Amino acid sequence: MTRTDKELEELVTVEEDMSHEENGKVLSGDNANPISERKEIIEDLFEKAETYAKTNIELFKLKFADKIAVIIASLVSRIISVILFSIFFLLVNVGVAIWLGEELGHLYYGFFVIAGVYLFITLIIHISRDKLIKRPIIDTIISQILK
Repeated sequence: MTRTDKELEELVTVEEDMSHEENGKVLSGDNANPISERKEIIEDLFEKAETYAKTNIELFKLKFADKIAVIIASLVSRIISVILFSIFFLLVNVGVAIWLGEELGHLYYGFFVIAGVYLFITLIIHISRDKLIKRPIIDTIISQILK
């Protein structure tokens, strides 16, 4: 006898007081063997557990792939929006720099003023980068993952 058969026999002896009725089948007479019936039931249970585990793993993979796809799609759409807005913003800044330059008497003065404004904005953003940049990005990614 293999170890599995011994374990099954021990299982049967421990549960001898249980009724011989399993899954709507009545075990009686010569044609019913309680050990083989229980062995079939246990094997069926292991097969169902294995199927359940495989299904859960597959479900996890699909949910993970869905979340990654949503995050990437969101990221790509935001990158495209930022690029288009940057082009618009660049052209507006060139126009404002030219206008300021004409108002100040020399064209390059307007570009220097705009450059100074951007230097000031860059310093402010650099000082508070954790609060203004890192934290919102981390929160967005985590909220997308936990969705």
